[in-house]
Amino acid sequence: MSTPSDAWLLARIFGWSLVLPIAKRAVPLPRLVRLMRPRERTAQRDLEREASIASLAAWVFKTRPPSARDNCLERGLVAYRYLSRAGASPELVVGVAKEMQGVHGHVWVTVDGRAVHDSPSTLAGFEPIFVVKSDGTLTGMPPSNVRSLDGR
Repeated sequence: MSTPSDAWLLARIFGWSLVLPIAKRAVPLPRLVRLMRPRERTAQRDLEREASIASLAAWVFKTRPPSARDNCLERGLVAYRYLSRAGASPELVVGVAKEMQGVHGHVWVTVDGRAVHDSPSTLAGFEPIFVVKSDGTLTGMPPSNVRSLDGR
């Protein structure tokens, strides 16, 4: 954190990290995504700000207690919100992977076609179910009974 705006961003991310564990269980996912979409955004992209957002979101969600650490849905929603505000065009991707133990869900954010927090090898087994574009439109469709997703 090098500026007061980074400190303010960290405080807001931390605030959402306290609210989202409850909200994701009480609010249907499409409505939760709409809530996280910012009303205002910067017209011009700032790549340094985007990097700060990604780093701070990752840090906040990795420093939580072990039972709540690094929840992909919560981290993804926060990154989607603040990257959108910063003028990037993030996409929130919800995917599933079939494994020996069953089906696993995962949520990640992409900017310019690249995942913000995940490596290509981490995402290799996941098939996107739906994508929320930066303008809020959906590609694909979430199942009608989706209320929340607890990814890896």
